[in-house]
Amino acid sequence: MCNTYTGQSKYTSLIDGLDKTYEGSYFQSRGVSVEVFNEFQLGSTHGNSDVHDTHKFKPLVPINDIFGNPVSIVLRLGETGHKYHYYPFPKMKHLFALDKAQEEIRRQNLVYVVEGFFDVLLPFSKGVRNVVAIMGTRMSKQQLYLLSSLTNHITFVLDSDRAGIAALDPTIKLIKEETPDVRSDIVFTYPHKDFADYIQAGELWTNSNQTMNQNM
Repeated sequence: MCNTYTGQSKYTSLIDGLDKTYEGSYFQSRGVSVEVFNEFQLGSTHGNSDVHDTHKFKPLVPINDIFGNPVSIVLRLGETGHKYHYYPFPKMKHLFALDKAQEEIRRQNLVYVVEGFFDVLLPFSKGVRNVVAIMGTRMSKQQLYLLSSLTNHITFVLDSDRAGIAALDPTIKLIKEETPDVRSDIVFTYPHKDFADYIQAGELWTNSNQTMNQNM
């Protein structure tokens, strides 16, 4: 049984073969809209999927490059412990949802950078499309260069946990050293754990430019 995909065509085949039923899905339960569910090609693996037995019947999120080509997939394994399983790819060279967010980033000259997938999917479901995820806690040089080619204003929306706070200093230092003309702002989601919880709690954007309410 194969559990590693190395070719784009194999990812495409697996994504095309997902159970893409929205009603009753994990994504619906988390507050992802049906429009975003379809746009991001979300779904769940089947029992006969070409994945390891422990990865069957799991929510799946495709990861694309900036041109919209699939470079990997990630499975949601559970709510505790090791929550996600990434199929191997150079994660530091990509930003989740950049292919879909880049137009709005250019239009607003602003990007919101978050940590995880649902921190992107839920804002998109609310109509906020200039959001990307670094899929971790620390931004890489490659990720910074991708964003600085689109905007000179980066706002980090960091999880209110120790890992998110600890990653702040090296990230800001990286921006100052590599792209000194880029403005960087920081928003903490406290008292909410992360941006996904912030959105699910009903926190909204304060004006037509989608500036975040920082009274948190």
